[in-house]
Amino acid sequence: MYHLVGVDHIVYIRKLIMVFADHPRWPSLMVISSKDIFANEALYDGMVLDLSTKHEITKIALNKLTRAQVLFPRDIESMMERLEALLILCDLFFSRSSMLVQHLDLFVSKCQQKKLLLKTSNHLDESFIPKLLYSIDDRINKWLNECMRAKSVTETSMELISFTTLLTDIQLNRFVCFLPSNIMKISKLVNERSERNDRNDEIQPTVKKSKMDNQVKNSDMVSAWNLDRNENWNKIFQGKIKEGPKLSCGTYPCLKWHVKGVWYTDCAFKKSHLKLEGNDVLKTTDFIKRLREQA
Repeated sequence: MYHLVGVDHIVYIRKLIMVFADHPRWPSLMVISSKDIFANEALYDGMVLDLSTKHEITKIALNKLTRAQVLFPRDIESMMERLEALLILCDLFFSRSSMLVQHLDLFVSKCQQKKLLLKTSNHLDESFIPKLLYSIDDRINKWLNECMRAKSVTETSMELISFTTLLTDIQLNRFVCFLPSNIMKISKLVNERSERNDRNDEIQPTVKKSKMDNQVKNSDMVSAWNLDRNENWNKIFQGKIKEGPKLSCGTYPCLKWHVKGVWYTDCAFKKSHLKLEGNDVLKTTDFIKRLREQA
């Protein structure tokens, strides 16, 4: 399976919006209402991108748009659904009588008639569907760029939206498309992730066993410091060690050792894993009492 990474999947929406917003000399085109835009998440994201890039796009909006991934379908039936959805989108912006919608409608009809040809091509080339959909997208994108500079539709290259020529090229074995770098195959990534998880499952028991081997217990605890069964460790003591006093051993009192009674030999505060005496006892008692009072 292939996917498209980045904001390319809404580039038409943005360009369409700019055509309507900046080119009132195209009165024959249907103007989309704000109600339609806000009711459609893709259109809304397109509008957000358009408005943001005219001023200053926020980091949150940029992350949302650039981290989006669009999967390409793997079979011809799903590809047909994608094409029909594109036809609906174009029909939303342009009238049914517009050249773009007419050409796209004809192309979808021809694809329905030549499904066997498409299925054969897809069987011979696993990247056939991404190549075909990208070719259509690229043509529309280039045509919209021309629309933004043209005064009328007659000044644009209508060959770009004559999509049936793609079917002719496929039929004559001359269809060629080079996918851009932001379209990549993800099955390998999925397999690598699965293998990595399998390796982690094999390693995990060994890690746990090693951790248990390093575990040590405090056999000489101060009863007043013990964690009561009704106390919540996370709420009272979690992450609070460095809020305590420095002991004579040169480190902070390890709360898990002195309050829970168990920790590991690789603990960063293992110098305090001993029976405290004198002033260290008073400091630790006051520290534990303060944490309980603050909770």
